[in-house]
Amino acid sequence: MLTAFWIYVALSNVLYANNMQASLSSMKMEHVFAAWDARLIQHLLLYPLFLLSMWRSLRTGWRPLWRAVPIQLLCALGFAVLAAPALVMGERLLGEGSTSMPPAPTRLERIRRRSGNPVWIASATNFLVTYGFGLALITGFAFYQRLRDSQLRSAALERALTQAHLAALRMQLSPHTLFNLLHTIRGQISWDPPAAQAMVVQLGTCCDGCSMPASGSSRALR
Repeated sequence: MLTAFWIYVALSNVLYANNMQASLSSMKMEHVFAAWDARLIQHLLLYPLFLLSMWRSLRTGWRPLWRAVPIQLLCALGFAVLAAPALVMGERLLGEGSTSMPPAPTRLERIRRRSGNPVWIASATNFLVTYGFGLALITGFAFYQRLRDSQLRSAALERALTQAHLAALRMQLSPHTLFNLLHTIRGQISWDPPAAQAMVVQLGTCCDGCSMPASGSSRALR
């Protein structure tokens, strides 16, 4: 699930950057966004960090809050602040293939020299929001799994309880009690045949597996 989510995030970021760069290129503004392959390398580098942070978040949980919240924030911020360095590394890796000229400063480095920290803060904020969506997704899925397991255990306990009640009823059902019950059913036949039929069905369910022969029950009904 996290892998599918991260593939979606990578494709969304790459497509968004390409569309924005195409729009800016029409206004003679080149190289504002990083190339698509540099962004793809950025997401490949961040992927193991993303999985590691999610694993640590799930292991930490949310209780108690005074201990869990600082660890959760540390995981989120630690992942988000590495987004900009990962993009710089992606641009550096792509620049190593050019041997005709020395490696020039990357796009992020050029923008950072002009604008300072706002670019880094924007990148960290973007990936912090992405991390929050991923954490909400995996936390919701884990909660659904726990809820489903709890429902399965509850259904199994209810079946076991019903079987125990039936077993106790079979043990308590003496021949004298059965004789009185059959007379009650016989009296209901003339007054309320559907109710008598329902009582016979319930009696057959309760007496399933009892030692009393079926022929004796049939003679009592007659």
